[in-house]
Amino acid sequence: MGILNFFKKKEVVKREISFEDIPNWILEKKSEERLKEKETSGRIKPLISDFLKELCVEIEELVKVDITNKKEDEKLKMLVIKNRDEYLKYLDSFIKKLEHIDHKGLEEATKYLKKTLIEFQKESRIHYERATILIGKPMGDTHETIGGFAMHLNKIFQKSAAIYSNLKIINDVEEKFGNIPLVEKERDSIDAKLKESDKKKKELETAIKKVEKDIEDKKTSKEYLEEKANHEKSIIEKKRIENELSSLKSTIDFKSLKNLYHVNDKKMKLIKDYEEDFSLILYRDDIFELLSEKEIEFLKNKIAEVRIKIKEIQKLESQNDSFAPLILDKGSYVASLKNIEKEIEANGREVKKLDEKINELKESILTDVKSYN
Repeated sequence: MGILNFFKKKEVVKREISFEDIPNWILEKKSEERLKEKETSGRIKPLISDFLKELCVEIEELVKVDITNKKEDEKLKMLVIKNRDEYLKYLDSFIKKLEHIDHKGLEEATKYLKKTLIEFQKESRIHYERATILIGKPMGDTHETIGGFAMHLNKIFQKSAAIYSNLKIINDVEEKFGNIPLVEKERDSIDAKLKESDKKKKELETAIKKVEKDIEDKKTSKEYLEEKANHEKSIIEKKRIENELSSLKSTIDFKSLKNLYHVNDKKMKLIKDYEEDFSLILYRDDIFELLSEKEIEFLKNKIAEVRIKIKEIQKLESQNDSFAPLILDKGSYVASLKNIEKEIEANGREVKKLDEKINELKESILTDVKSYN
């Protein structure tokens, strides 16, 4: 197969790829591209060899050119010869660089050749243009040969770029395909937590229903009716104690006490405290130092009676605790249920997010496969 046949574009028939075929597709396409890479790389040295053979013949003709007999200004002839010689120097340097190409990989070789060709064209252009003033055909033949070589090189560059573009696509597909099991593993782990949380949620909901039933059942029991009666009785007794304390407070002439102790800040504060909250007398006795013995004796007796009543109320209320354990249990279950629901919501969002990521990876892989040429 000749050089020109190698560069002819082959018709590629694309086939639909299912996601399950991706591992085989990766192996197949990677093998194809590496084979193309090897074939394309193998064409470089024969192409250079053929080019140099042809170029050397044309350089010999260029060296033989004699313009001494041309009827032109001597200075112009000298300028043309000088630029031809300079052009020949650049050609010689260009040839040596091509002869010593030793890059193993196609990508590195194409970079080297592209750089070498661009440098030669840039550096030799002015000398070529000046030499063609009097040296037409030999310079033109050399230029045409180099141009043909550059055209073939450009096709290699294009083929190389296509190969490495495809290899990048294959590598991207391989990386994305490899990421899917990792995301799936993370998704499955969170999904397992979600199922466990859902199980706990159902258990808590069952426990709450049971407690609520126990509470409703208790409301019809004899024990509850007694507790209810005791609760109502304690409310009445508390109101009586409030009235009694109010009545006892009215026996103290706070206005007279303030007039009597108005210069004593400490005692004025004490008077103010009791005037604002007379229930302090149930727990403190410092008000007695401001009162007469008769007032003290009267208040102490009355307060003692009130304290007895308070203890009786406390006794009644202590018997109203049968609902407390159930209410505490329900409160604990409800709090736990709220926490579980928050976990379920958060884990549900995370599972959805990871499912979307898996689908995005799969779609991206299939899109990459379609973009493969």
